[in-house]
Formats: sequence, structure tokens, C-alpha cells
Amino acid sequence: MSFGFDPAKQQANIRKAGLNFSLAAPRHGLKGKTMKKLMNYPLTEGQIRQLAALTGEPDTSDFPETSPEAWKTVHRGPFFKPRKEPVSLRLDMDVMNWLKSKGPGYQTEINAILRRQMEAEISK
Repeated sequence: MSFGFDPAKQQANIRKAGLNFSLAAPRHGLKGKTMKKLMNYPLTEGQIRQLAALTGEPDTSDFPETSPEAWKTVHRGPFFKPRKEPVSLRLDMDVMNWLKSKGPGYQTEINAILRRQMEAEISK
């Protein structure tokens, strides 16, 4: 799946929602730059009025619907990194000795064990 600029779609969104995001580029001298660059600039008064006047939803007909069947095979990507939460935990001494006997990284191992258990319970 690929996405690209579609002038006809832009015109349909302007007609339907009354807002043209491309107006911001010339105002800030960003011709040809990405929308990410635009996000670093404040909205103009005209853009604020356009946003306030919005009625209806943008046309998303070119975004394919994801079937329930497709969601069954979804998994977290290899680069997903959840935020860590520092905790104080009391463990049985023999459990702690076993974890530490595996070498450095026993806290990471505790997290991996708990994650496997959590994912197994969630997938039931």
C-alpha cells in the first residue's frame, strides 16, 4: 500500500470540509517541504478561522477498511519499546538466586517472564 498526493482528493476535501492545509506552506516559505516541518509553525489567523468553520468529516474513502480477519495476525513490531516503570518487588530468595545465577540482566529476565505470561493470558 502506498500513499501519495492526489489533487482531486485535495479539492474534494476543500469542498467538503472547507480547509486547505497546503495554504500554510507558502505562508512559511516551506514550498516542497514535508508536513512535519509545518507542524513546527503556529497557525495563521486565517487557518484558525478555517478550522473553526469546519463542518463534516474529511473524505477517507481511499483508506482501505481493515477486516477483522486481518487483525487476527497483528503483532507488535520488533521496534516496539514500552515505557519502563521502576518498581520495588519482594521475591523469594531462591527465585532471586535462580535469576541471578543466569548472569547479568536478571531484571530484564523478570520482565520477559512476566511479559510471556501476560501475553499468554491475553491471547486466550
